[in-house]
Amino acid sequence: MIFYNPKEIREIIFSAYLNPKFKVEKLPHNNKTIFEHSNVCVDTIELNLEFNDNVLIDAKYKAEGCT
Repeated sequence: MIFYNPKEIREIIFSAYLNPKFKVEKLPHNNKTIFEHSNVCVDTIELNLEFNDNVLIDAKYKAEGCT
C-alpha cells in the first residue's frame, strides 16, 4: 500500500484538476452513461463507460464542481 503525505496529496489533486486525462467537454449519452448530482452543492458528474466482452476499454467524463 502506498501512503502519501498531505503535500503529495494536494499535488496529485491539483495535477488531476489542471491536466485531466479523460475529461471531455461534450459527452454523448448512451445506455452506459451515469449521471450524478450532489444535493449539497453544484457538483455534477457524467460518466460514459465502454465495455467489450465485459472488459472496460474506455472511460470519459464531464464534470462541474468546486474541487
